[in-house]
Amino acid sequence: MKTTQQYAISYAFLGFHVLALQSKSKRPHTMLSKEGLYSATNDVNQIAKWFLKYPSINIGIACQPSGIVVFDVDERAGGRLEGLPPTRTIKTSDGYHLYYQADPSMHFPGKYREGIDIKWRGYVVAAPSIHPSGTPYKVIDSRPMEDIRMWYR
Repeated sequence: MKTTQQYAISYAFLGFHVLALQSKSKRPHTMLSKEGLYSATNDVNQIAKWFLKYPSINIGIACQPSGIVVFDVDERAGGRLEGLPPTRTIKTSDGYHLYYQADPSMHFPGKYREGIDIKWRGYVVAAPSIHPSGTPYKVIDSRPMEDIRMWYR
């Protein structure tokens, strides 16, 4: 099983901008991400240094700089997967994160439909981070990301 550090480095190799988050939290790490979202990096050496100092940190991915848009399906709020094209999918504590490729020049509203938010200008907590409830974020579909331009208008 891969460690959080190994996941973080593999995300960086994919070109994703990784953000250090507090352990078992969704918030940026106060010592490692002093500029919040703008501290995200795809520098694998920097990411490795984070884990030397704080091995239990969570990780996030800055969406727009990484060229991804994430549909955040919240089942408690009535969100459902129906009608969303299959893509890389992460199980969260109360729903799913669906990752789609997106051109950084694109624009998205904050909400897709009831129970589904669109994460674009911010970041998402990435697998295998631990939710504050203690539930790990888990990759349940590791297929390549679908290009959102193929279906979203």
